[in-house]
Amino acid sequence: MKKMTWAIAVLPMLITAAAINFLPEKVPTHYGAAGDPDRWGSRFELFIFPVLILLIVGMMELFAHLAENETRFSQKKNRPAGKENAAVFRKTATISAVIMCVVQIIFIIKACAYGKVDNLDIDLNRATCLIMGIMLVAVSNYMPKTRRNSNIGFRCSWSLYNDTTWQKSNRFAAVAMTVAGLCAIISSSFAGGLAAIMLLLGYIMAGTVISLVYAKKVYDEEKAAEKAKE
Repeated sequence: MKKMTWAIAVLPMLITAAAINFLPEKVPTHYGAAGDPDRWGSRFELFIFPVLILLIVGMMELFAHLAENETRFSQKKNRPAGKENAAVFRKTATISAVIMCVVQIIFIIKACAYGKVDNLDIDLNRATCLIMGIMLVAVSNYMPKTRRNSNIGFRCSWSLYNDTTWQKSNRFAAVAMTVAGLCAIISSSFAGGLAAIMLLLGYIMAGTVISLVYAKKVYDEEKAAEKAKE
């Protein structure tokens, strides 16, 4: 898994290096809320995102290593919990690398579109809505598989209270974020520009708020059950 993730993470750098000589000297390097370029720079600035991809994957691999050795919520005799969390980190890193690779390819296509090739134009905000929707669905699938920890999963003081609040909160949050991702994917078929981004943020916000409300409900139930036993 690690070798495949790093291979995917290096791919955007190789694609950019292969395409750089075919791009105009000046390319869009930043896009406004409407998806139109608001800053132009050297074509070599397109290497910045591939470098960030490598740094992000490296950071997630570091978190995976730390998760394997974490003992804050589990004793050494319960090491499988750390290994499971590390596996989720690495799977998330792979998914993130794939998504970011696609984003870099879109950046390169956009650079061509604003250069000489007009028929390659892409609505960047619509593409972002679609890609983030796919990422939400993919990553949410692993949330219920995590054990209580301080690095990955749906983390708040209520969900971290005990193993029961963690499991229930993460299962619910996984469903909420999957629904948010599916809504974003569907929205990308009819909404573009700023509307696509606003809908995406609205779905994520709604999923987060609903998950927090549910986590608080589970926490209150656990506290009440503990008091009843006393």
